[in-house]
Amino acid sequence: MIKSSTTITLVSIAAVLAIFVLGFERRIESSRQAKVSSRILATVPVEELKRIKVTNQMGEISIDRKDGGWKLMKPIGDYADPGLVAKLADKLAHLTIRETIDRDEIGGDKIRLSRFGLSKSAFIEVKMEFEGKREPVTFHFGANGPLLGTIYAKIPDSSNRKDVYVVDGDFRSWITDPGDALRDRRLFREDPGKIEAYVLTTEKGEMALKREPDAPRWYVERPIKARANDDIAYSILNELSQLQVDEFLDEQVGSASGVGSGGDPDTAVFKLKPQGGKPFTVRLRELGSEGEQRTMLAEVDGRDAVFRINNNLVSRLPKNTSQIRYPYLADLDPTTLARIQIESPLDSVDIRRLKDGGKEWHLIKGGVSQRANQDKIEQLLTALNTETIVEYRSDTVPNLEEYGLDRPFLQIAFTSSTVDGDALDRYRNELAKAEQTGKSKEEIERPKVEIKTRTIRFGRKGDILLNAKFDDEPYVYAIDPAFLSIYVPTHPIAWRGLELLGFELLSLQAIEMAEAGNPELKLFFNYMHGKWSGLLGDQRVDDLIDRRLAERLAIHLSQLKGRQWLSGSRQDAYRALRNPSLQLRIKLQKPSIGTQKPNPVGVASLAFAPATISGDRVTNYFGQFEGYPDVFVLSGEDYDKIVVPVFKRSE
Repeated sequence: MIKSSTTITLVSIAAVLAIFVLGFERRIESSRQAKVSSRILATVPVEELKRIKVTNQMGEISIDRKDGGWKLMKPIGDYADPGLVAKLADKLAHLTIRETIDRDEIGGDKIRLSRFGLSKSAFIEVKMEFEGKREPVTFHFGANGPLLGTIYAKIPDSSNRKDVYVVDGDFRSWITDPGDALRDRRLFREDPGKIEAYVLTTEKGEMALKREPDAPRWYVERPIKARANDDIAYSILNELSQLQVDEFLDEQVGSASGVGSGGDPDTAVFKLKPQGGKPFTVRLRELGSEGEQRTMLAEVDGRDAVFRINNNLVSRLPKNTSQIRYPYLADLDPTTLARIQIESPLDSVDIRRLKDGGKEWHLIKGGVSQRANQDKIEQLLTALNTETIVEYRSDTVPNLEEYGLDRPFLQIAFTSSTVDGDALDRYRNELAKAEQTGKSKEEIERPKVEIKTRTIRFGRKGDILLNAKFDDEPYVYAIDPAFLSIYVPTHPIAWRGLELLGFELLSLQAIEMAEAGNPELKLFFNYMHGKWSGLLGDQRVDDLIDRRLAERLAIHLSQLKGRQWLSGSRQDAYRALRNPSLQLRIKLQKPSIGTQKPNPVGVASLAFAPATISGDRVTNYFGQFEGYPDVFVLSGEDYDKIVVPVFKRSE
């Protein structure tokens, strides 16, 4: 058994060993860091760097940190490439010594500094200045070193680095001519996504564009006020911002061979306004004859230089407002629409959002609400927002008679209902507080709902194109004449929903079918027990019914949809329906909770007759509800699913 004193002694020894090992490892790590540090030519705190001065045979060039970036201050004022300056600073801060030439081996009859490119007439001096009182760090760089990717370097007047060193560095080309190598080859630094307005001036005139605040929509402000083509407005800015300088022509600054004004041929001037920033101007002149590669001269505010760019942007810019305007007939927000009214000389259609939180469209006819064809309405709104304008016919308030719009043959009115987003947020916050404090919700002021109606007229005069005009705009557009016939039927029945029955399976009481030439089939469904029974003529067929087939029939009927409602002449349909191929009666009941007796809801009676025949197959059937004049068309596939047998197959 080990004594307690022995245990204490062992623990003490282990603790001492642990402290020794930890201290030893730290000394090793410190030694490693010291070795790495000793191989770095000089300590350079890059984060405090404010200026880099490069002096060579060409003179002195100063690169200063300014306005959040880097700028060449002399001999010219221009942007420096922030990425390249950062790389240069990083390389200067990590000059790793590969070889050392002792100072005692240099001078007199020994090795001369000129051998390393470090003589007074040959070396390149790089002086790094810092914020605060920190002393500058100065390097002299000579020729490329004997090893690939190295350079000879020296620190003048250094007390601890008096030798000549071979250091890692592949940046000699940057400091040989930094005025060219380190200049920013982007035309301007501003993010094109932050530009909120710009004016483009060419020999054809001036176009001013403005972006909607906090939204990706552009508008033409001059020479007309209209919605702009967002893609084109953005693509012009993006291409302008991505132009790369191929050559700096500093000697042409301010000379007669400069860029010129935007009113001259082959020139363009952009006046750009960044969001929250200072406006600036970009001037471009395109050079070169037809068939040659076109280049441009460029000038930018804040850059004391003329640039040559291998690009032909000027010749590809829009020449008039029609080329930059919104290319589609409408720009409706379907989520805010509450009502659509279609007026023609013969009919009127009234469609409103009513049920399901205002999301479901209903057709209002004679004071009666019927579910509308949701897909058809969505197709109309999509078509309006994607219908391409063929021609911009008038930009001023026109003589409506000239375009056949004084008596339009069709009008569509769109009523929108919107609430200010901030007001709605405040209202919701007040409601939440009221629930916590017990305050009456009725005392909280509801946000104001803005109701706005826009009407578009359609007319034709003089040619086959269809003229269109919104009442709140002066513009007249020409569009494809087929638009109305495809997307805007004028008879109300064409907008009626295609769902024919739409009942719940639990509400089904009976399905009665009388197919021409066959005895009547009656199927009864007991929703309480989930059982089927039936009669075929006068005979009970309970045991013959296949429950799965019967339920499949019931589900098919509950989801039955027509292909269309007939809006034209129905005489052929009425004649065919005098001799129906199928008469169908659906009896429904309302399930009662806690009772054995269901509450009766109603009966739907329908008749079907062949409409179109292809070969020996009926492809479509006319259908009609008893007591109603409207006729719908049902596909042959859906009809066949109704008359399919529901009996068990005989073994």
